[in-house]
Order: sequence, then structure tokens, then C-alpha cells
Amino acid sequence: MYEYSPDSTDSSSSNPNPKQHDPSTFKYTDIDYNVFLDATDFVRQNKNPFDRHTYRYTPLLAYALSLHPHRLFGKVLFSLFDVLTGLLLCSETFGLQNKFYTILTCFYNPITINICTRGSAESLIVLFPVILTLYLITKSSTSSNPYLTISLAGLTHGLSVHTKIYPIIYTPAYLLTLSELPPTRLLPFLRSVGDFTILEKINVRKPLLFGAFSTLIFSTLTYISYVLSGPPSISQGLLYHFARLDHRHNYSPFFYTIYLLLDSKISSTFLSYISRFFLLPTSLIIVEISLISKDLPFTLFLITFIFVAFNKVITGQYFVWYLTLLPLISDSIKWSNLKPQLILLTMTILYWLWNAFRLEMKGRGAFLDVFLASEGFFIANCVLFRGICKNYTKRKRKTKTKTKKQ
Repeated sequence: MYEYSPDSTDSSSSNPNPKQHDPSTFKYTDIDYNVFLDATDFVRQNKNPFDRHTYRYTPLLAYALSLHPHRLFGKVLFSLFDVLTGLLLCSETFGLQNKFYTILTCFYNPITINICTRGSAESLIVLFPVILTLYLITKSSTSSNPYLTISLAGLTHGLSVHTKIYPIIYTPAYLLTLSELPPTRLLPFLRSVGDFTILEKINVRKPLLFGAFSTLIFSTLTYISYVLSGPPSISQGLLYHFARLDHRHNYSPFFYTIYLLLDSKISSTFLSYISRFFLLPTSLIIVEISLISKDLPFTLFLITFIFVAFNKVITGQYFVWYLTLLPLISDSIKWSNLKPQLILLTMTILYWLWNAFRLEMKGRGAFLDVFLASEGFFIANCVLFRGICKNYTKRKRKTKTKTKKQ
């Protein structure tokens, strides 16, 4: 059984063994890794990992990290799964033409190296499961047992949604790809659903199988988490991310608005409704992209790019979500036509970093400057998104097909 004490979530008492944090005294370590370590200490003491203030992940992560006592075990594990993700991307199933570029961007990308070695768990809890799901769905088209492969893909997708709720945005794309529905727009799609004519156009068995196994593993893991940690595993591990509002400076175009609202006398209930409202336009765009695009890797990239750009909170680790998918589509994009867009994006990033440095390191009153930089970054992302769509040409991928013996 679990014991959850709200009083124990004070950050001043969140670390039961403060003297054991030698590796995390270095500034290079991500603050989330300190949270993981503290939650792991609570698990070893048969306490609730959510007793650690700001621990908002699946409790299974804390239990997994408690398997080894070394304080750097988590960083090694995250780095290992980062390498495994790169190996999956280089597999023959994806049939990439430029293997050298793929290897370069997967294994020597300074952003992904920085994220996992600082102690962010993205590679373990989301990047590897997402790429593995995409790998299995792609593999199912040439597999001798496609229904088994799709079932496994459903399991990995359910796992990724449980560990990090955001991969749920890929569900429409997965289901529509497996249903073999021809490209369409949102309104005609809704009309066909309303009069049931859609059933004549799709393959029902594959998406149903995928959805059933995704729901099964998600429900099972969520139930186990509830047994281990109680209600916080739902409210903090899952639902928190739907209503999250972060007033600290970040890349989001909404951060300054949220900062002003939190500083006002508006009730927290009203703010939570505003937070959920931010998800509505993004959800409509995601469904529209899933219906139009039928190249699954490109669809996932566009969905992730839009989801990050329009998010109410954007931190550096969010960029890894779509950068990991970039090698799968890079050889189909005419980058020479995107130089102005990339220069604009780089300039806005540098301008944002400079103002964030002034605010955080120099203590200057640069909130408005960071806000303007975030708006410029948002515009640059929209311009780049349009450019990528215009300069993308789907290419045939080199995939191995089985030949029957005569």
C-alpha cells in the first residue's frame, strides 16, 4: 500500500539523504535529475515518490532507478536508451538513403547528448518507445505476421503515453495510417463518420487491434502506478500536464501572458480552464495533419513540431521530440530552399538566449524582452513549418522485401 503525505512535499525536506548528492552538485546536472534521485530515495525507504515536491512522472520511473544504488545510474541508463534510439533509426526498416547523415545526427547531435547526459529521462520514457512504435508500424507492412507486429506497436504506444502523456497526439496518425484511409480533410471526414460511409473506406481490424493493446498496457501500467503511489500517480503523473501553467521564462509565446495572469487575482480554476483551452487549436491542427499526410514519419514530425511550437510551456528538451524524427525525413526536404527560414530561426534563438541570460544571470528586468523574443521565435517556427511543407517530396525508401522461394 501507499502512504502519501501532502505535508512532506516541502522542497526543503524533500531529500532524505542530502549528503549523497555528490554528482548532482555540478551545475551541468539537470534539476529534474535531482528530483529523480530524491524520489528514488523515497522509494528505497518504502515511501511515496510523490512525496518529493515537483515529481510529476510515472512512479515506475522512480522504482526503475532504484534498482541500482549508484547516483549516476540514471544518466547511464538514459544515455544507453539514447544510443538504442539511434540504432533503431539506422535500421533497414526505415530504408534511409543517407546513412552517414543519420549516424551523425543520431549519435553526435550535441542537443540530444546534452539532454540525456544532464539527466533528462526523455530517451528512456518517450523517445525510444515512440521510435519503436513507428518502427513496428513500418515493419508491419512487410512482416510475415502483421497483426502480431501491430499488437506490439500498440503495447509500445500505450507505454509511451503512460510514461509521458504527450505521445497521445500521435494516436490519430497511427490509427489513420493503419486504417489505410485515403488522404482527406477534416470536414469531409466528420461527415463520413456521421453517415457511417467511412466503414467502406477503411481497414477496421488493424486500428482496432492497435487501439486495444494500447489501451490495455496504458490501463495496466496506470493501475499498477495507482496501487504503488495512490491518487498522486493520476493527478501529478498524468493529469497535471494537461493543466500545467509555468510562469517562468521559456520559449512559449504564452509564457508572459501566463506570468501576468498568475500574478493577478484570477482564480486557479479559471486559469486551469485557460490552460486546457490552449490545447484546442493545437488538437484541431494535429487531426487535420493526420488526415492529409500519409507519410507516417513526416506526419509525426509535423505533429510534434506544431505541438511544441504552440505549447503553453516550451523548454529545451521539447526540441528533442521532433529532432529525433528529423533523420527519417531529412533526405526528402530540399534544405537549400530553406536557408532564409533557418537563418531567421537561428537569429530568434540567439536573441532569446541573450535576453534570458540578462534576466536569469544578470538579474535585469528583461521579462518583456524575453516575451518579444519568444514571439519572434514562434513566428520563425511558423515560417519554417510552412517552408518544410512546401519543400518536402516523399521519396521511396529502400526496404527489404521477402521473396518466396520457387
